Amino acid sequence: MHSIVKESKNVVKFPVVPRCTQFTTLNDDKIKIEFRNYGTKTDFIATALIEAGADTNDVWFGIALNHHREMPDGNVVVCKKNNTYLSVEHYYNDGLQPRYMNDSNKFQGLSSMSIQSIGNQITCKYTLIENGVSIDNVWVGMGLNTNRDMPGTDAVICKRNSAMNAIEHYYNDGLVPKYMNTSNKFEGLSSMSISVSGNVLTCKFSRDNSNANEFYKNLNAEDLYVILAYGPMSGM
Repeated sequence: MHSIVKESKNVVKFPVVPRCTQFTTLNDDKIKIEFRNYGTKTDFIATALIEAGADTNDVWFGIALNHHREMPDGNVVVCKKNNTYLSVEHYYNDGLQPRYMNDSNKFQGLSSMSIQSIGNQITCKYTLIENGVSIDNVWVGMGLNTNRDMPGTDAVICKRNSAMNAIEHYYNDGLVPKYMNTSNKFEGLSSMSISVSGNVLTCKFSRDNSNANEFYKNLNAEDLYVILAYGPMSGM
């Protein structure tokens, strides 16, 4: 990305006490990090005093989580600023090579992002969502298969984001989800509903035990495993 001008290796162990009313503060010389853990998400406020050797109009700084005090293999949120660009992005370090956490979504697992600069001080704010999944942007899948693996699974997927609530029927072609019936996304399903209470999503549906579709798993004729998974809608 760029050369490092200053690196702090001060640390705090996670998990910190959830739902604390006060921010926990980590101070190290000219870098300060404040964070508040809510259980399913953590708010961060990171402030850096930019020293000689870096231009406040062309600068980045990163906040990393790791199992040790080194940057290699860290999970890093990088705050970037230049004359035309402000961005807060999510990376992991492949050794010391930063790579996007998700190539198709630079902001994977982040929300409420902002950058502000006053003089040579830059403040970066963001919320880090546990497992990169928000209750407002999530899919939950229940699969049936003759083995414990995802390829070939008959999967009912419950989807939720700001634009939709939907329950749809897929099969996994390898690891690629495809509609069980492209002309009917709800093949074999009825009585569908999605409800949310806090960070708990409840997905209800009735599924026909059998269907003529070649990819449909027949509950009355096969010994099947139930497979569960969830993830962010941006990753589907």
